[in-house]
Amino acid sequence: MGQAIMIINEIKKLIDSDPYIDIGFSPVGYCMLPNHYKSAIIMVTRHTEIITLQNYSEDIFEKILCETRDHSRNILVKMKELLKNNNIAYYIPQEAQANEKDLCVPFSYKFGAVNAGMGWIGKNGVLVSRGFGPRVRIDAIITDINIPAVEPVKGSFCDINCNKCIEVCPYGALKNNLWKYGMHRNELIDYKLCNQKRSEFISLKNRKNSCGLCIVSCPLGI
Repeated sequence: MGQAIMIINEIKKLIDSDPYIDIGFSPVGYCMLPNHYKSAIIMVTRHTEIITLQNYSEDIFEKILCETRDHSRNILVKMKELLKNNNIAYYIPQEAQANEKDLCVPFSYKFGAVNAGMGWIGKNGVLVSRGFGPRVRIDAIITDINIPAVEPVKGSFCDINCNKCIEVCPYGALKNNLWKYGMHRNELIDYKLCNQKRSEFISLKNRKNSCGLCIVSCPLGI
């Protein structure tokens, strides 16, 4: 436990002066991972620019996503170096689904953030972080050290009467349900429809459409 506390403190030092980043720690026993991995370091990075529907464009949103990714990767490099120097086994879990059928990954980054007490899942099916709202990127590092568990977030803090993300979805993919712990994502969003519509832009942009309308419409975190 002493090593875990030391690592936690050292990681917190890395991000103390960075207003864009929050850190949490999650158990991984609920995932299909090798038994020697015990916990996950979850990093939530606020978007480098906060935009709303008033100044939204898909190209601007994609640019912000890339900038935020680059910012978080710089911190991840330092975290990996810290773990390596302390002989702690780790790996970066798969970030995106490997196939277009299941649209699943072995370790869910946003569920890791929920289990780290960092936020809940919004009506739009994305993480709403306590500190930054939904305009965030999530990263994770799986480790073999036992980090003390915290109380996961068990229910939504979204306003039950707020339907901004529901109304703005161009595909009608959101089902206007409040999230609670253990709920399947399909109860919130038709994720296959969302993925299908975003994938229609691959031939045009050489990538999926970075539709962020349901994110930038959210009043939380502004």
